Amino acid sequence: METVKSRVFNYLTKAQKSELCHFISKFVKHHYGKNYDEIMVLFLEDEKYYLEMDSSRHPWIVEYFDDRDFLNDLKLYIKENIRKYDFKESQKPYLEQQKEFQKTQRKIARDRKMQREAPTQRQLYYYKALCSKYRIDKDILDTEKASKLELKQAIDALLSEHQTSEKENILARLNLIVKAREEE
Repeated sequence: METVKSRVFNYLTKAQKSELCHFISKFVKHHYGKNYDEIMVLFLEDEKYYLEMDSSRHPWIVEYFDDRDFLNDLKLYIKENIRKYDFKESQKPYLEQQKEFQKTQRKIARDRKMQREAPTQRQLYYYKALCSKYRIDKDILDTEKASKLELKQAIDALLSEHQTSEKENILARLNLIVKAREEE
């Protein structure tokens, strides 16, 4: 992209070239999916319309409409922008996979960190309040030895299993957490 940008519109000032290249890039992105001839015609029609309305961003462009070099540069730059957006589209699945992978890695790192930390007073209070609310023995999970992660899992078990309102399922999940702790 940079090599094409350095080869086109060299007869314009730096400010004009920069503004025009940026505008064309956004224009191509807005009309992505059309071929370069259609985009070029749309661009020229838009510019002519706004020039007639005296509200053009590029009032100086009127003198280049009939210039062959300008039209060739415009065509080349539009083609290059289409290739750039095609490449971005082709990379989308890989970027999504990478984002998902990074998300799972952050979750794993957060869980490992929570395994080493002691539970907060707020967690302990909430766990005890849930146990008393659902009439479950709060001593099933040894809160003195439990980690922040284990207490979080216990609270999640209490909340999710309460919706099914099966006390046995709650106790079974809490026992699994306790057994996992003992196996370590």
